[in-house]
Amino acid sequence: MRPTPWRVYFTLGVVTLVVYFLLDGVAQATLYQTFGAAALIAIVVGIRRNRPSRLLPWLVFATAVLLQLAGDLTYFFYENYLHVLAPFPSAADAFYLSSFPTFAAALFLMARAHVPERDWASVIDAVIIASGVGVLTWIYLVVPYADDPGLTLLERTTSIAYPLMDLVILTATLRLAVTPGTRVPALNLLGLSFVVYFVTDICYAVMLLEGTYRSGSLIDAGWLFAAVLWGATPLHPSMRKLTERSSSHLENRLSAKRLILLAGASLLVPGVMGVQIARDQPLHGPVVAAGSAVLFCLVLGRMFGLMTDLSASVDKYRQAIGRERTLRRTGAKLALGQGRDDIHAATLDASIQLASGVPNVRASVWTTTGGYLAVGATAGHQSNMVKHRSASLSELSQSWTTALLAGRAFRVEDGVHMEKLVGPARKENALIVPLNVLDRLAGALVVEANTPFPDGLNDAFDALASQVGLSLEGVALTQDLLERKSEARFRSLVQSSSDVILIIEPDATIHYQSSSATRILGYKDEEMIGTKVMDWLHPDDCEVAVAYIGGSIGRSGAVITSEWRLKRRDDSWVQVEVTCNDLLLDPNVAGVVLTIRDISERKAFEEELTRLAFHDSLTALPNRALFKDRVEHAIARIERTGELVTVLFLDIDDFKSVNDTMGHVTGDCLLRAVGERLSQTLRPADTVARFGGDEFAVLLESAKSEKGIDDVAKRILCELCLPFALDGTDVFVGASLGAASTGSPQMTADELLHDADIAMYTAKGRGKNTYATFDTGMHTAALERMRLKSDLQRALDAQEFVLDYQPIVALRTGEIRGIEALVRWQHPEHGLIPPMEFIALAEETGIIVALGRWVLQKACLQGRLWQIEFPGHESLVIHVNFSARQLQEAGIVDDVARVLLESRLDPRCLCLEITESVLMHNREDSILKLQQLRELGVRIFVDDFGTGYSSLSYLDTLPIDGLKIDKSFVDHMGSGLDDSTLTVAVIKLSRNLNLQPIAEGIETAEQAQRLRGLECDLGQGYLFAKPLTPEEVAGRLTLSASRPSGSSRK
Repeated sequence: MRPTPWRVYFTLGVVTLVVYFLLDGVAQATLYQTFGAAALIAIVVGIRRNRPSRLLPWLVFATAVLLQLAGDLTYFFYENYLHVLAPFPSAADAFYLSSFPTFAAALFLMARAHVPERDWASVIDAVIIASGVGVLTWIYLVVPYADDPGLTLLERTTSIAYPLMDLVILTATLRLAVTPGTRVPALNLLGLSFVVYFVTDICYAVMLLEGTYRSGSLIDAGWLFAAVLWGATPLHPSMRKLTERSSSHLENRLSAKRLILLAGASLLVPGVMGVQIARDQPLHGPVVAAGSAVLFCLVLGRMFGLMTDLSASVDKYRQAIGRERTLRRTGAKLALGQGRDDIHAATLDASIQLASGVPNVRASVWTTTGGYLAVGATAGHQSNMVKHRSASLSELSQSWTTALLAGRAFRVEDGVHMEKLVGPARKENALIVPLNVLDRLAGALVVEANTPFPDGLNDAFDALASQVGLSLEGVALTQDLLERKSEARFRSLVQSSSDVILIIEPDATIHYQSSSATRILGYKDEEMIGTKVMDWLHPDDCEVAVAYIGGSIGRSGAVITSEWRLKRRDDSWVQVEVTCNDLLLDPNVAGVVLTIRDISERKAFEEELTRLAFHDSLTALPNRALFKDRVEHAIARIERTGELVTVLFLDIDDFKSVNDTMGHVTGDCLLRAVGERLSQTLRPADTVARFGGDEFAVLLESAKSEKGIDDVAKRILCELCLPFALDGTDVFVGASLGAASTGSPQMTADELLHDADIAMYTAKGRGKNTYATFDTGMHTAALERMRLKSDLQRALDAQEFVLDYQPIVALRTGEIRGIEALVRWQHPEHGLIPPMEFIALAEETGIIVALGRWVLQKACLQGRLWQIEFPGHESLVIHVNFSARQLQEAGIVDDVARVLLESRLDPRCLCLEITESVLMHNREDSILKLQQLRELGVRIFVDDFGTGYSSLSYLDTLPIDGLKIDKSFVDHMGSGLDDSTLTVAVIKLSRNLNLQPIAEGIETAEQAQRLRGLECDLGQGYLFAKPLTPEEVAGRLTLSASRPSGSSRK
């Protein structure tokens, strides 16, 4: 068996403990410190490895161990660096005493997480035991310290604090130990550690009183062993269960072991008194009296809890007896019933009595007719309001239908669903009981109330339903027997049945077959007579059939079915369901009746359902459930083979563009083509699956090396780069691919899929058509991204966003014509974060809408203030970036109008900069909203033109006023005409379309001069100004306002 981490740690700790006593001096003292440090490291490793659901108790536990370690190091410093005995009390005592309540807090947090409800029984039991031990501690430790004249007040207080704090830890340990639930190994380790620690502390205190303690003596083994257990506990996998909610029912448990333990604790006080009297020692009357009083009150409280539970149990027993009497009386009424009306009346009367403790109960019996449930009889509160109700079975929820067919009572606590059945008169809670006759759903008993039904009613109503079903079955059989007036009628019914009916002897010889055998099996009338049933069965089913027929002869009770395969005349096999009825004693039949039903279609349907449950309906590839199952089996095999199991997670690049531009039908064709190409690229032993959307996964079994995995990944990417012929058009797509391999046989399928998913998103972040192999750094990066996303949720409320402003100048005069608002995130931990690192996250989470609204409001208010403060800049234009996600908001136009009204900014002084991506999301709606914004007077510019969608066709249709030329084009300006051809074309195009061009990212005078020569009037960039604070912008506006008109900027 492979050693587990906690066993390795525990073994090393015990070995180190032995080595400790073989050393002396500084070496021994130094080794002492390693126990606490190792325990602290083991706790951190255990938390990261086992990932408990609740982290706080373990963090508090680690803090307590850290305080213990601090105390040890302080003593070590005194004795081995200062070479003096540590004073008493010292800083080390402060650390030690601080660790006690911290340990207790950790234990109480674990108990609270394990059982969130108020578990007074466990608390009282823990306090009873601790109180008994506390009296001993007080008499033999606290009193001697308190009476010691050689101690100062501070020394006396510190000495007394140690045993009292030990009692606090003992109480917390007992509280955790007696909580309900399974006793896991981690709890045993933790409990043992504190028991050892408590005993060691008590022994140490006694030795100090007697003056026999020496540093490095055997008593140190107790503290060191407790430290080893502290480290081993979080390394054990069961540590997670210490902070998980217990599934055990909370009740006042009092087992024999606990009773003995509580009795022993209660007898400690009189036992101490007896010892003192026997030894002629002075009695500690007040202490003994106080301890006895406390224990008496605790035991009294415990007994009160037991009596309360006993009373509740008696009430339940009485209710059960009452229900049993009701069922017996109802059984007698049902036996005397002459028809359905009598049965319904007895059923309703019993239902009202069974639910007698619930107010305003209404009961109704529903019968099935032609796929509908209809009320047959009602009784109770407001019964007339549902008397004529009916409901289609197909309109009920799938869960209801399944529960009805299962034949067991079920509860409904949703008034909305009940309204479909009983209409507006529905009540909030209901108990629905199926009524079966001859193993078929014949109706239902519905009991309603506005308050929840008590526990235990389900079984009572199931028993009632069984009685009612038998009575209805008796009525049905009676009616059926009355209708069978002759053998001719019986044969007529048999011959017209769609099922094959065979009557056989006890030895399985057939002496009658119905005519439907010709239609289902192909055999002519009476062709099977005289043969045995086994002659027509599949060889593998003969043994089952013999046992089934033999078990059915002479058996009474519920009818049991069996499934066989029968041979047709054409030598094919048909799946059939067989029902066997023993009518050997019936003189009209004198045989065993086999009713055989063809279930081929049902079996095919079940197989199809199974296939659909584990395969993707679009591509016919395995789905997530089947893929995960295969990954689990592959991981289970690697322990024997030693090979790698690798999962490749694949996402198609630009699939949304294909869907949006070419339609969803073409997108589906692309997904099928990708699935086929992946299957052709890989080996038959590998598994290709579709997870949904444009996500695929590949399972590589028996991978020999990482190089082989890299080769497969590259081959997949190369294959997907080839064009796909869709609707006569070659479509090019790529893929982002993440790979993850098993690190150990203990790795789960979920962990492997999660690692591959992280690697895929890492590859997508690096660019399109690439792949990445998972490493632990990716997991850290993903966590950081999640933390940043979480921080983003509160950043807006915390007012962590700030706006910088970059001027837009006239290239010929240098005059400031406009200012672009640029948002920054002032993160409390990471400092100033640029927009490129959080805007995508904001769009992904939807916060971009609220953030954009804030930026717009802030920028408009600031722009209006500048217009008022600086004469000559009354027409200063404020540029605000507008995302495609904002434009999708239904009320965005009204939001912009409201901000303009509140800020009193002229709409002509507001310019919204959109990106070309708006055309990728509901183009018609985007154009309509842009037109409405322009009708307000707002100007619209296309930002970063030429880097995105870049279709010239939309320039005529989009209601825009100008283009902002991306910095990537401006960078080529000034280095020669050939390098700026695209920039020249964009400027000329904008002029021809009567659009205003603005150049971004101007950094050199040569670029500015070249743009002026091309008649580009406006620009922005570091040549003129970096993004500025509002105060710095005010300074620039002051200079701009004081500059004479027409002056130029060098």
